[in-house]
Amino acid sequence: MDPVILLIGHRGTGKTTFLQRLGGRCFDLDAEIEKAYGPIAELFVRGEKHFRECERTTFEKLLAQKPDVIALGAGFEGPLAAGAHVMWLQRPSDFLGRSFLNRPRLDAK
Repeated sequence: MDPVILLIGHRGTGKTTFLQRLGGRCFDLDAEIEKAYGPIAELFVRGEKHFRECERTTFEKLLAQKPDVIALGAGFEGPLAAGAHVMWLQRPSDFLGRSFLNRPRLDAK
């Protein structure tokens, strides 16, 4: 069996669209988190630590399903799956450190 491909990138880079085009056993981690726990914005109300615990648990469950590809957000804190291949989906503007110039950062920095 081939190792899982982990697709990373900032919000709005097209990870979900890319997954849809691939077909196969592909998952969007954020979508799976929302299926299991509810809206991500509501998870962050309880704190980033709570969200990261939900993220880690969901990621581990997805890995157990032997997926082809899992799309992760740029904020994913790992650990990555052993032997996984990582593919970074980016836009030319990603060097600016933001996905959308008209939206505030999620953190207070």
